[in-house]
Amino acid sequence: MPTYVSGNKNKMGFCHLSTNCNKNSNVRTEDNLLKNVSSEFLYWFSGFTDAEGNFLISIDRQYVKFRFKISLHIDDVEVLNTIKSNLNVGTVTLESSRNRCSYIIQNYEEIKNIICPIFNAFPLHTSKKLDFENFSQAVFIKDNKK
Repeated sequence: MPTYVSGNKNKMGFCHLSTNCNKNSNVRTEDNLLKNVSSEFLYWFSGFTDAEGNFLISIDRQYVKFRFKISLHIDDVEVLNTIKSNLNVGTVTLESSRNRCSYIIQNYEEIKNIICPIFNAFPLHTSKKLDFENFSQAVFIKDNKK
């Protein structure tokens, strides 16, 4: 049965919805790091990542590095600051010479304990879902090799 949602959208894409929305997330993380993050934000974040995010695994000598990144035009830096302030992890960088800004998480523990649980609870829907599945499998494999 389809669900209909009505409301208005502000500049950053957050909606004031007329449906009931659980204000607390159900994401299970170590020490419940996302207990104060609203489900509404996490649904939006998942959709935004479907459009603008990327997952990277790189090998540097003998080290495997993981990175989650969202890049936007520099005019949209406040969107990235909003993401950072809601998740309380990552960094926002400005590349003025390229008119770009990025939200980046490279810390393995933050990727494992925050990013992976978010997208497990609020799944991606585009082909990026396959990228995340490969990414999270690699995180799981690395975690089990410790």
